[in-house]
Amino acid sequence: MLGISLSSLYNLANSGAIAHYRFGKRAIRFDEDQIKEYMESCLVAKSLPKETMVIPANLSVSLRNSKSALEQFFEEHDRNKTKSKR
Repeated sequence: MLGISLSSLYNLANSGAIAHYRFGKRAIRFDEDQIKEYMESCLVAKSLPKETMVIPANLSVSLRNSKSALEQFFEEHDRNKTKSKR
């Protein structure tokens, strides 16, 4: 259901991330609703309905033409380096 190994599931249970029932030292039982609740808590982003997802047509062009701060830093560094050599 979770797509993880049993040892990972037991580690999550021992850390308290997933609620569980413990019977004695070795018997552990999980409630399906608790596992689903844990899976929901791991959700990073919920998808938006299609009508709210508006992507501008020029988005890919603007992303390609924009420079990151890191690129701008190195370009400025290279310009200053060539100026100092003169």
